[in-house]
Amino acid sequence: MNLHNKFKVLIYFCAILLSAEIQAANIVNLEYYQNNSGKLELLESSLPLEAHSYLELVTTKILPDKSIKMKYIQKYNDVYIKNSIVTVSVTDNSHNYNEISGNIVNQLDGDLPNKNDILTIENIKSNVIASKELTPSEIQSLNVKLLIEVDGGNAGYIYKINYLTITPEIHRPFIIYDASSGELLREWDAINNIKTTSTVNAHGIGGNKKTGVYTYGVDYPTLKVFKEGELCRLENDNVRTVDMEHSWSLKNNGRVFNYQCSDTFNTNNNRYINGAYSAMNDAHYFGGVVYKMYKQWANTAPLPFKLIMRVHFGQEFENAFWDGKAMTFGDGENEFYPLVDINVSAHEISHGFTETNSNLEYVNQSGGINEAFSDIAGEAAEYFMKNKVDWAVGSDIFKGEGALRYFDNPTKDGHSIEHVDSYTDGMNVHLSSGIFNKAFYLLVNQHQWSIVNAFQVFTLANQIYWNENSTFDYAACGVKRAAKDLSLDQRAVIDAFYQVGVNAICPISASVKVLESDVPENEIDGKKNEDFYFSITVPEGVSKLDINLNRLSGSSYNDADLYVSYDEKPTSIKADCSSRGSSSEESCFITAPKAGIYLILVHGYFDFEGYSLIASIQS
Repeated sequence: MNLHNKFKVLIYFCAILLSAEIQAANIVNLEYYQNNSGKLELLESSLPLEAHSYLELVTTKILPDKSIKMKYIQKYNDVYIKNSIVTVSVTDNSHNYNEISGNIVNQLDGDLPNKNDILTIENIKSNVIASKELTPSEIQSLNVKLLIEVDGGNAGYIYKINYLTITPEIHRPFIIYDASSGELLREWDAINNIKTTSTVNAHGIGGNKKTGVYTYGVDYPTLKVFKEGELCRLENDNVRTVDMEHSWSLKNNGRVFNYQCSDTFNTNNNRYINGAYSAMNDAHYFGGVVYKMYKQWANTAPLPFKLIMRVHFGQEFENAFWDGKAMTFGDGENEFYPLVDINVSAHEISHGFTETNSNLEYVNQSGGINEAFSDIAGEAAEYFMKNKVDWAVGSDIFKGEGALRYFDNPTKDGHSIEHVDSYTDGMNVHLSSGIFNKAFYLLVNQHQWSIVNAFQVFTLANQIYWNENSTFDYAACGVKRAAKDLSLDQRAVIDAFYQVGVNAICPISASVKVLESDVPENEIDGKKNEDFYFSITVPEGVSKLDINLNRLSGSSYNDADLYVSYDEKPTSIKADCSSRGSSSEESCFITAPKAGIYLILVHGYFDFEGYSLIASIQS
């Protein structure tokens, strides 16, 4: 090959490499994106979204201070992109946003095959049915969803599949297939276990040999049930309680339990099993408690449909689970009484809450967070009902001494962990849940937070900040963001997670320019409403931090403002220090600054040019 041909080949391969680099899927972190505020109707156009890509609003959350959070998912060719969520803070009657977080993906065209060339849903279903040898009931429960997944800069279509299997054990397999090749990429078991009608008040017994018998309508408020004539059934507007009558089949969901109720007390004392006086009464009451807790504390229903509590499932079944549709409780045998107590009821319902919000995958770190959130909801519901909490999961249904898991000392059960140093991928999610459980416990007991507030920040994070594959650090950052949204102490969140080895300080984007003391950053030019972020690290023992923004050149009509916050991103709406005068000089002076990172925002009030920023640390 002569030199000329070699040169042509070299150019050809360089072009291929350059093309591949340009076309690779690109994840854009919006934390410090320059268009950090603007009109909500222009949100999509302000972001670097490519053709065929758009945002879809999935959650609108009104906070106690009446501010609004909106959560969007990103779709490309009408297919959801996993983990790509955008959260914005909205003001002015939903017309403007002033803060944005999350990430989007662009440059997908070069990675993704033509959508018409991938396997069809029918193809993948046939593959699963044949390879997994599914039974008719498993085929009926089969759920298939097409998604886009970005892994290591490469994007591809995937199929996410799940189904329910009952025998010989309860399982809910999730399987990820490459939608182009049909290759099985990964799988895990996501069964979320612990291991004209009028509504009337009804009485009845509850409890078990460990808790002792109690009576609804005497020791606790009455049950809320539907009544027609002299027939009552354990159902109301929010909860339906089903008697499975020891069946292993979930095909028909069992039947709503009904009973004769001819007097005004509408008493139900059915039925004693394995040391529990009426597991159906308990399930019905606890379901109502959990529903009310979510409504009162989080201003939302736990599920978008009526809670279905399936009781007396199977024979001597020592577990409880959420299967994507309902909560199911076994009667226990030797280790457990019937698995219906306030902790377990809230736990299973809250798996449903997670699935309909962040949809945390039930494996690795996201699985541990998923399981911990359900444990946290269980303790919160216990406090909501009893005004006290024992910090032990399922102690009321455990026949022996102790409980399933512990918040104050997760390792007390001999298996769970309480620090990231003990975590490994593939670990049982019930064991890794101890990390977030302990952080929640520290928040309440060491930092003196109310259980109400602690539950609220975790719940809000689940709703608008977490995604399917959240890591411990990413999810903790979401909890910190939620604390800020609810005007609660973010440092307490950071410290509680620090003690279990998790970093709740949201990572600073590489786009944030790091300043050195007394070294100016010159020639800062921008457009109206454009944002530029900088940071400076302040050591211990500093007496003063001076930050100055000055216009060195340019028209007198251009104007930029200065905002500074400690350890969090400032915005033009909220900052520790704001300087937004009409002159060309802005400054923030902080006396005895805390050690740590200060974040600085230069925001264009109008188009601006020729500005200089300098930060000075004085010992």
